[in-house]
Amino acid sequence: MTGINGISDPFLQKYNSDLAANMSEQKAKQSQHMRELLRNLKQTPVQNENPYSAMSKDKAGGFLDLTETRESEKEDKDDIPYNYNFKEVEGRIQRAKTSASAGQAVASARRKVLEVRRKMASSKGNAEELQLALTHARRMEMVAKKKKHHLELEEIAQTVRERDEKLEKQEQAVVDMKNSVVSASEEQIIKKQDEIFDERQEMITEAAEQMNEEMLKDLNEKIAEFGEDELRELEEAMEMLENMEMIDPHMTKEDLEELKRKHRASEQKAMMKADMDYLKGMIKLQSAGHISSISSPSISVASLSMPSTSMSSVSAPVSVSIDVQV
Repeated sequence: MTGINGISDPFLQKYNSDLAANMSEQKAKQSQHMRELLRNLKQTPVQNENPYSAMSKDKAGGFLDLTETRESEKEDKDDIPYNYNFKEVEGRIQRAKTSASAGQAVASARRKVLEVRRKMASSKGNAEELQLALTHARRMEMVAKKKKHHLELEEIAQTVRERDEKLEKQEQAVVDMKNSVVSASEEQIIKKQDEIFDERQEMITEAAEQMNEEMLKDLNEKIAEFGEDELRELEEAMEMLENMEMIDPHMTKEDLEELKRKHRASEQKAMMKADMDYLKGMIKLQSAGHISSISSPSISVASLSMPSTSMSSVSAPVSVSIDVQV
């Protein structure tokens, strides 16, 4: 005998072998006993059942005693067919949808077996018909027990599955809430980073209006260091928040694809904002005559579509062919 994973179990093999041997031995003894009974019945002399061939001892007052014949006729009347409804228990088994209703079907099958056995004990009815009915009733009892067991297993699986789904929903709700807090915090960090970069650009723009090129170059390095310590702290805070972000590593393929789309969109948004701010500044410089041309790849303004920023808001009569592919 092999287990679920196909691994042989010596103990189960020995138990199964011993059980089969015991059953075979008992079956052989029972068969031998039944054959001996049949042989004895065949060897028993059968009396002449002709009611008109009675011997002298059966005569009373010169008349033939027909008592024995009347008893035989009475036995024939008692040998009425047994109306066994083989669909009764079967229907109950098929209608059972829970282990409780299957248990009722088992009880009904047992009652039917007892009913057939009582009919046998009364010596009424056709022996072969009763034996067929008993065999069928016993098989229905076995099937009812099997269905009860199967339904119990199914109910256990159903209960565990519902419990797991409930726990998964609760866990997912906690994860979503935590990720929402992380996302909101990340947005705040990005906002602070943008404020530092914007302030740097404003400082260099104001300085450019008041200083010559040489002085501006010396000041530019100092402006580049403005807010750098705070930016590093913000980056560390961002890394900490990213480490707090949670996902389900056992997610489905569809959920993984959705997560990838979400991540790529976030990355694309950050890159696009950086490109837009750079191009806006460069166009402003060119329109002010501070630079002759934009040294950048071919960019298409139409391809840079930010929800909150539009290139049309920049009023600069610049004939520049921009074709950036993000």
